[in-house]
Amino acid sequence: MKLLFGGINQEGNKECLRNNKEMNYQTIFIHCSISKGLIIEKEVGIYNYVIFLIKGACRLEEKLKEKHIIYLESFFSVSHDQTATIEIEEDCNFIFLKYESLNNSFDTAFLESLEPLKEKIKYSFTTLPIRNPLNSFLNLVITTAGMGLDSLEYQRCAKGLFFIYLRQLYTKEEILQAFYSTVCAKMDFKKFVLENYMKVKTIEQLASMMHIAKSTFYKRFNKEFGLSAQQWIINKKKECILLNSTQSNMTVKSLMYKSGFDTASNFTRFCKSNFGCTPTELLENKKITNDIPPRKEIYKVIII
Repeated sequence: MKLLFGGINQEGNKECLRNNKEMNYQTIFIHCSISKGLIIEKEVGIYNYVIFLIKGACRLEEKLKEKHIIYLESFFSVSHDQTATIEIEEDCNFIFLKYESLNNSFDTAFLESLEPLKEKIKYSFTTLPIRNPLNSFLNLVITTAGMGLDSLEYQRCAKGLFFIYLRQLYTKEEILQAFYSTVCAKMDFKKFVLENYMKVKTIEQLASMMHIAKSTFYKRFNKEFGLSAQQWIINKKKECILLNSTQSNMTVKSLMYKSGFDTASNFTRFCKSNFGCTPTELLENKKITNDIPPRKEIYKVIII
């Protein structure tokens, strides 16, 4: 009998997933028990998986590669573009952690930052032992799910906590071996920037979130967007100010905060430098110069 769930092929007995609640595409942690003799198939999809074997024994076979025996209290990863089969040799208790390969996860950026180490190691399939306090954390995930308290918000926080444990409890070499195929799957740089630039105040902070050197970030940014990171941010701020300024009853103070500025002096300086007028004059349409990009240019910025 074969099973597939959350991107892994489900045929047959739902009883084999007896500890797992009904899942949907938003589920991040999947806790389930699977009986001896069953097979789990992982097909190519959009999710990466970290698979924790809490109890039992199984055998993993990557497509066209050798089989690997997995023992209890260990975990391994399977990337979104991998095909693999897991044969259940003893009754098993699993936790599956899934996450997208192309999202705004800072943890995905951390995995990508390990890519330069690839040339320094000889890859072989690796499982990692579940070390303290990671085992206590996983028990909490199981207990929380059993109590029905595993909301999507909780699961997102728990996923972030797992990657913190990963960075603290394991060396970069261990992480790279275990997540080798995931590291090889490139993160969407442009999507990461678009989804996270409003969460930071400086370009340096955005580079730090991605766990890459500033010089590397600037070069890649220029390649992806066709202009410098600093100029792109200025364009986005101008777009934001112009859009917010059209709202009825907008005040200078509200415009300042909605546009991401903390102080009136910085906001005024930006408006004078980029629009040739003060925020008050901008709202009153008293002095709009040619420095304000025409409507056509604004749409170009949005499309990027």
